Amino acid sequence: MGTPEKSEFGLSGVGAGEETCCDEVHVVVGDLHLSEGRTIRVPKRLSWFKRLRRFVRGLRGAVNPPLEMVETDNPLEDFHFDREFARFLDLVEERFRECVSLRLRLLGDTFDPLAVPNREGKFEPAPYEDAAVDEMRRIIGGHPAFFDALAAFVGRPGRHIDFFIGNHDLTLEWPAVRQELIRRLVGEDKVAARRIRFIGHEQDYEELHRDVLYLHGQDAEPHNGVDPKQIFITRRFGARLRRPVLNMSYGSYMTVKLVNRLKLRNHLVGRTRRESDLWNNALKHRWGWGLYAALVLVWSYFHSLLFSFWDLRRKTSIRRLFRTVLSTATRNPVDRFAKRLLEQRQDARVVIAAHSHNWRRESSEGGTYINCGTWVKKFRLVERQIDLRWNRLRWLELFWRCLLHFLKTGEVPMRRQMTKIAGFIAAVAAMATFLFTSFPREEWGDWSVTMSDFKIPIAIFCVFLVLAGLFRIFAVRPLIVPDDRLTFGLVRHFRNGDLKAELMEYLPAEDTFRECV
Repeated sequence: MGTPEKSEFGLSGVGAGEETCCDEVHVVVGDLHLSEGRTIRVPKRLSWFKRLRRFVRGLRGAVNPPLEMVETDNPLEDFHFDREFARFLDLVEERFRECVSLRLRLLGDTFDPLAVPNREGKFEPAPYEDAAVDEMRRIIGGHPAFFDALAAFVGRPGRHIDFFIGNHDLTLEWPAVRQELIRRLVGEDKVAARRIRFIGHEQDYEELHRDVLYLHGQDAEPHNGVDPKQIFITRRFGARLRRPVLNMSYGSYMTVKLVNRLKLRNHLVGRTRRESDLWNNALKHRWGWGLYAALVLVWSYFHSLLFSFWDLRRKTSIRRLFRTVLSTATRNPVDRFAKRLLEQRQDARVVIAAHSHNWRRESSEGGTYINCGTWVKKFRLVERQIDLRWNRLRWLELFWRCLLHFLKTGEVPMRRQMTKIAGFIAAVAAMATFLFTSFPREEWGDWSVTMSDFKIPIAIFCVFLVLAGLFRIFAVRPLIVPDDRLTFGLVRHFRNGDLKAELMEYLPAEDTFRECV
């Protein structure tokens, strides 16, 4: 595949004459995660008394009036680049207009129905076809500019769109959902409709085309993989169901029941380059949210174990549940999975995947692996640093950084900081006074336990509070900065049989794209 070179167009390895030699170009974009839109209409939350009254009225058989709907920001919407994506497609068309075949490959998780609540405002899996169609209509309504851009692209001759099905948009397996999407893009144009494909369970969620293997990568994680031979469930306990059920993975149920609830309280969930950064930040600075996450995790397990008795797909062991959660603190297994495919598949020179939201390009003797990354909103946690470097006693750097942060008057007001310290010192003094004056020598007790027996446990607890208080006062919160990189894969096939596969980045501010480094 040769050594990549820079060109005047900002494309790696592309010369002015090479574009005319291209007979096929594939633009690969993954993990857009379109939800219901940046703003949503949700039922107005009622007070506990009104909710109780509605519940009692329902028990008596009375019909409750519909809830009032209010418009609010959608905290679960991850795709905020509708206009940028439309301009990106125009730029791709301008750059490769001479190519005979230009194909846009949306490499899975293009849509995120799991982040779309039902009509009652609750997050529930949609295993039936009619509910899945309703979700797709709401996603289409929330992103008009995005679908207009896709419609304009596929409406041109020689332009194709491939929708790979991922673990988040598994509802694309329903024929009615596919027809709803096709109707939005091309209407009744049957010629243009034939230029839209869906890569799903019929193709084992992958496609090999001219030595390039395209796949989403959900099979790298056991809790997100699905069996292509059992995508629909028609029987349960030997009895035939009235209508088929979509056999979602266990990871999909965790997203709906667990991840969405955590994201509503912490906007960093699923929006950092490494999930370990999220848990490190919770351990250092967001103890309340960390405790809430642990409680929700335990409740999710026992709820699925005790109350979801009708649905065997929600059952799992506590060991598997914690292994799934702990996997978010380690390196994503998609890279290892793709490299193993390169070693096992002799017919693939290039493997292009997504799913992990981490762009990457690695070449070896076995071939090239490209992860096209994601277009969702991302953040990066930047720890505050100082210019001093210590050759010895490096622990002084932490103390010095905390001291500098404490003396700042802009970001952390001095008056507020002094108030916190004064209150902390008063609390410590009160605990110490209670500890050393509340246990007289003339001990009194109940049964065989005396009050002085509590002296050591209380002292240990006081030491813990002192240390925890000091940590909370002097802990330096990291800066949360945007980390959006709109990356995509670019595969070009030439008439002489050559193949070039690169990882590119779209720069909206400069209205161009270039090799991602």
